[in-house]
Parts: sequence; C-alpha cells; structure tokens
Amino acid sequence: MCLDNGLARTPPMGWSTVYALGCRVDCQRYPNNCLNEDAIKRTADKLVSDGWRELGYKYVILDDCWLATQRDPITNRIMADPSRFPNRSTFIVRIYLNSEKIFRFQGMEYIAKYLHSKNLLLGVTLSNGAMTCARYPGSMNHLELDAKTVADWGVDYVKMLACHYAENTAPDGFEKFHRLLNATGRPVMFLCTYPAYSYWLSNSNLIDWERLQNNCNLWRVWSNVQSTWGSIIGIINRYKLFNDVFPKVAGPGHYNDPDVLVLGYNGLSNDQKRVQMGMWCMFAAPLLMSSDMDKVDEFSASLLRNKHLLAIDQDKGGHQAEFVKTRNDVQCTEY
Repeated sequence: MCLDNGLARTPPMGWSTVYALGCRVDCQRYPNNCLNEDAIKRTADKLVSDGWRELGYKYVILDDCWLATQRDPITNRIMADPSRFPNRSTFIVRIYLNSEKIFRFQGMEYIAKYLHSKNLLLGVTLSNGAMTCARYPGSMNHLELDAKTVADWGVDYVKMLACHYAENTAPDGFEKFHRLLNATGRPVMFLCTYPAYSYWLSNSNLIDWERLQNNCNLWRVWSNVQSTWGSIIGIINRYKLFNDVFPKVAGPGHYNDPDVLVLGYNGLSNDQKRVQMGMWCMFAAPLLMSSDMDKVDEFSASLLRNKHLLAIDQDKGGHQAEFVKTRNDVQCTEY
C-alpha cells in the first residue's frame, strides 16, 4: 500500500528557487534576483511564454527563506515575508441577486492564485523542526495548523525539511504531517527530505522503505546537489550502491529524489550536463530546474527540452533504470 493522494503518477517537473534565488532576501542589494513576489511572477511568466509549461514544467517551488521571521501574532499561522510578498487582490463575487461576498488574497495565497491562473502549480518549503535550515519558523508543535494553512492558500506541493529535528523522530514527523495534509481534503504532493542526511548510508536496511512509500510522494536520498562533476557522479554512484533497493521502491506516486538539475550553470561541461539530464531521466527523478530562466544557455535548454529524454522520465510505468554491469570503467544501465 503506497501513498494514495492521486499525485506524482509521473515525476513532477518544474522550477525551484533553491539555487536560482537561494536565500537572497535583501531586495535592495539584490534587486534582480531577490527571493520575492516579482521574481516568482517573472519566472512563471517565462515558463509560459517560452513553452516550458507545455513541456511539463509546471511546478514553481519556493525553497527555504520565503517565510516571515515570525508567525502571525494573532492567528499563529505561518506567513510569507510581507515586505517581499506584499501584494493582495480583492475579488468581489456575486452570490445572490442582491448579495456579494468579498475575497481578499495576499502573500502565498496571492501567489497561488497567480500561478493557477497560468495553469502552473505552487510549492512551498516547511520544516518538521523548530526552525527551517535557514532559521525561519518551523512547524514543530504546529503541524496541524500549518497543514491547514497551506491547504487554505491553495498550495499544491510541500517540501518538508528535517532541520533542527531529532533524526530518530523524523519518520514519525513526516508520517504525521502527511496524514494532516490528507485530512485537509486538498491533494498536495509531499516531498520528504528524509532519509537524506541520516545515518543509513552504509546499510539500506536501516530505512523502512515501505513506510516512505506510504507517506511520501518523493524522498530525498542524498545531500544537496552542487554544480560540480564530483557532486553529480557522487549521486549516480549512490544510486549504483543501492541498486538493489532504489528501483524496487520507485513507481507511480512515489519516487526517489536525487535533487534538482544544475544545468544552466558554469560548473559542468556540456558532456557532464548530458550525463546529469540523461541519468536523472533514467532514474525517473523529479526534473526541477533552478537557474535564472532568462540566462539558461542554449545547450542546457536543448537538453531540458529534449522530448525523447522527457518521454523516458515521464513514462507512465514509472520504472527506474537499474545498473546491470561495469566494464572497463563504463557503467551500463538497463531501463
């Protein structure tokens, strides 16, 4: 029995702020690449106008640092930083002939409405711990309220961090939040960053993989990818090391996640970019870009748009490639 929220029947595709905008929150110092409303809307517009959405890149995911530094003092709810996400819209809806109802949307709710109007989907990042990795408010002791809040906003995807959180309680925390998300009635794709960064890496039997499948649509299996060949090959070798486990637990609704694509940056040669894109597609991995969409180089764009590669990644069978042999330092995989 796997997580049954009807989502991630194929791996999600989209764009993340994690490297494109990072935690640049000083919008006076970084006016053109600050993590704020304008940058999110600008990227969303680009995904539509340049045809990325039609290829399947529909998720716009805000990684750490989008939150305000404190919860709402009245409701205790999490909030988007009001200086960076200030916009609000008012919609007046006629209910009956002489009756109107006013709806006001602001912060993340406004962003969700904006993205949905363009047939895009919104993702946000929270933490099971007392704080996020960047020390913004975490969801510890507020899991139910935060699940309801993101559902009320219209969020479509949640990445849950495990920063500032006891590792031995992580599986319980992710399971609880998954159940609370489901209880809202809104289908929300759920990425668990566990078991990345945990002490299982020498023994896959330390992880309850069935429990992961039951509670997470996606789960990170290794530390953050970097725009270096060493990082890329390290992740590939991790998949090879756990070749007896990873392909068996991947499938429609539940996938291993090797982290974002770093195409569009200067750290990789063209051949190395080919390797990342090709292997991520054979791994049935989420395909999340995270570069400035105005500056993606032509070669990277050609890979990201390659319909043959995308067809492998988006195959409805959800099969992950397996390593079958190594000969003269050449690794062979079977899809």
